[in-house]
Amino acid sequence: MDSASEFILFGKTHVITLAIITALSIAVKPVSQQILRKGREQPVAVVLGIIIVVELVVKTIGHHAYGMPWNRLLPLQICDVNALLCAYMLVKRSYAVYQVAYFWAMAGSVTAMLTPDLKYSFPHPIFEFFFLGHGLSVIGVLYATFAFGFQPRFRSVWIAMSVTVLYGIVIMGTNYLLGSNFLYLRAKPSAPSVLDYLGPWPWYVVGLVLLCIVASLLVYAPFPVVNKLRSKNMIR
Repeated sequence: MDSASEFILFGKTHVITLAIITALSIAVKPVSQQILRKGREQPVAVVLGIIIVVELVVKTIGHHAYGMPWNRLLPLQICDVNALLCAYMLVKRSYAVYQVAYFWAMAGSVTAMLTPDLKYSFPHPIFEFFFLGHGLSVIGVLYATFAFGFQPRFRSVWIAMSVTVLYGIVIMGTNYLLGSNFLYLRAKPSAPSVLDYLGPWPWYVVGLVLLCIVASLLVYAPFPVVNKLRSKNMIR
């Protein structure tokens, strides 16, 4: 059993939480289709965007209340920035932003939820903030996919990776100035993660870039496959 205060990787609480988020993600397609038939996709998108921003603000306040140091409190982790991108994408119906937000959510947020850097388990608010925030980003990009008809293109992979690398360069300077560890560019997370298999610093940073490319290609791959099957009338 998971302790109420200690997070256990793939413990009962973790697995149940992942199952709930997976079920909600699967439900996005049929729900989006119903909303689309009623012509309400944009108002719903705006509401979802507002919810994402409110969650980020409440999470930041909550982290401050629980004593998170100021140099970790800034919403500069890639998943926090992506929450803002998702909100903008939904409110403005922006395909340009979707091309980055999709990969940051489906490759980044999903990986973060599988191997979270957490000390606390449910019902601690830190645990709830973490999974709610990451889960909302995933739901946001899936909603844009099914309600707006957005799809990443092959070039979107390289657009997203270029933005990621540029952002990483900016954050490296930010980490140096603030003594922070955003994007884990100065040190690996204390919790077990895939970075543990990528060697010591700074080599794991290179491995992280390569891992991001592979993960991005994997989450892009279903689109050309499904489109090809549709062109042959094998699926709807």
